[in-house]
Amino acid sequence: PARYRTLQRLHREVGQLITVYRGFYHKLITLTRLTACGCPTVRVAHDIAQWGVEQAKPNAMRKKQRYKTKNVTYFVQSSQRLEATTHPSTEKASLVFFLKENWTRKDQRLQATRWLLRWGASQLKRLKAKGSALPAAYSKRYGVVYQADPIVRAVDMLYTSTKLYSVTGDPAAQKRAQAFRAAALKMTTAQLVALKDPLLQFARALMREVDALEEGPNKKIAQYLRAVLHPQWVEALNPPYPDANSTVRLSFGRVLDYTATATGKLHRFVTDIAGLLKKHRGRYPFNVPKRFREAFVSRKGSRFVAPTINDIPVNFTTTLDTTGGNSGSPVLDARGKLIGLLFDGTPEAVVSDWQYQAKEQRSICVDIRYALYLASVEKALALLKELGVN
Repeated sequence: PARYRTLQRLHREVGQLITVYRGFYHKLITLTRLTACGCPTVRVAHDIAQWGVEQAKPNAMRKKQRYKTKNVTYFVQSSQRLEATTHPSTEKASLVFFLKENWTRKDQRLQATRWLLRWGASQLKRLKAKGSALPAAYSKRYGVVYQADPIVRAVDMLYTSTKLYSVTGDPAAQKRAQAFRAAALKMTTAQLVALKDPLLQFARALMREVDALEEGPNKKIAQYLRAVLHPQWVEALNPPYPDANSTVRLSFGRVLDYTATATGKLHRFVTDIAGLLKKHRGRYPFNVPKRFREAFVSRKGSRFVAPTINDIPVNFTTTLDTTGGNSGSPVLDARGKLIGLLFDGTPEAVVSDWQYQAKEQRSICVDIRYALYLASVEKALALLKELGVN
């Protein structure tokens, strides 16, 4: 009883932290997407701005692993490959998407977006001051059609105005941009500020917000979780469930129906194409392409039909104990034959890293017969031929 009371108290404390975390979560996620993975041009600009700060510090004083001396080569190479691995329209569309998604959350809007909108407005003001008709003057100056949406417009102007990235596709312009980035990576913060490059200015605005969150509320939560709650949680769970995460392992189980904890509804262990078509709505996420729907009409004659359900099986649920990173793992039957691929788990399976719950949780696997059937419908045989499979 004492152990469960401790766990209940810890649950309440974690819940309180989550409530605080929700207050800046969406802002932090947007910042992470922009500076880490979602928009390569912004990530490179952020690396340049951050490196201007970090290179002045002794290696041991650099808090982020990305900017340790041993890792510098990675973001330098990212800068060198930027034009070869990106497309201007994709970069602009990605940035617009993340900024507009964040802008819908009024309580967590980025200050960097506000800066970008002010900068965009100032550029328009300069054009207007010249007395030219705005749409025509805008198109002539920035090489794109004038957009009514201020975020889209500001992003268009940002990419046309920066020297860090070339949107023209001209090899000479791309080389100049690459040389400009290489030079910028050797500059101090003061020298970078003096460049007054808009993409760098935007990246510095993002950097300030990242630092404010990481050194403010996010740091307090992380420290409390690590120093206070985690040790208590581990002690209360003693003895812990054996941890094989991040290791090569073989899990075993059986195919079994699933009962949803939230609703109490019993779901058959297997789904089929008939069920897939029944859920078709013609829009995401229930949109079955027309060519598949047409092919499915004659599916009953396929060798992939399972006699037990008189249809081609799509997915099935099992009691396999799996975790994040197992997606794509082969599922074998008792004779060692490949019968499917793991790709997901039920909501109850989320806690399996800490405690396996055989009655509640299920892993979800795609039936290999469905994968092979789709390959035949799509005529996607190139990989099989390469592997020597007939």
